[in-house]
Parts: sequence; C-alpha cells; structure tokens
Amino acid sequence: MHDVLHRLQSAERWFVGDLAIRGIGCLLLGLCAAAAWWLYRLVHQPPAHPASLAELAAGALTVVSWATGWAALGEGQGLFKRVTVPGRHGPSDPAHLRKDP
Repeated sequence: MHDVLHRLQSAERWFVGDLAIRGIGCLLLGLCAAAAWWLYRLVHQPPAHPASLAELAAGALTVVSWATGWAALGEGQGLFKRVTVPGRHGPSDPAHLRKDP
C-alpha cells in the first residue's frame, strides 16, 4: 500500500492509477445522479411533509458524491500530488504588511 501511495504522490504519471481514480470519479457521479433521482422522488410524494431522515441523507449523499466525483474525474492522479505549504512566518504571512507606528 505504501508503494502505491508513493507512486501516486510522485511526479511521474501512472496510467493505471490515473485511470482508476477517474473511473471512481465516474462511479461517484453516477451515484450522485441516482441519489438525486431518489431524492426527487422522495420529496415529491404527496402530501406535503417535513424532511425525513432518508431525505436528508439522500441530499447529503448527492452533494458529497457530486463534489468528490468531479474532483476525482477532473484531477485524477493529481489529487495525491504533494504540495508545499509555506511556513507560519513565510511570505504569505500578512503581518509583514502592517506598518508599525
């Protein structure tokens, strides 16, 4: 497992890993469509009723699968690329912009 994560985080492109991640993204978008359809059918059941736990769960599932599906499909292997975060007192610190009186 460590080797797979190291390979995904490296700069070299790994076709199989990239294809697998994008395939998972397609599956998540399919799950999003199914959950949205299910939610639509639950909400439009007469008579008007307050939201049930199943409707709230379907709504949450729709949003989460939509966001993660598009991220996986769009980025692929780039989701696991290491990025450098500047230190606390790096150039992105807005404190150096203040003028002392």
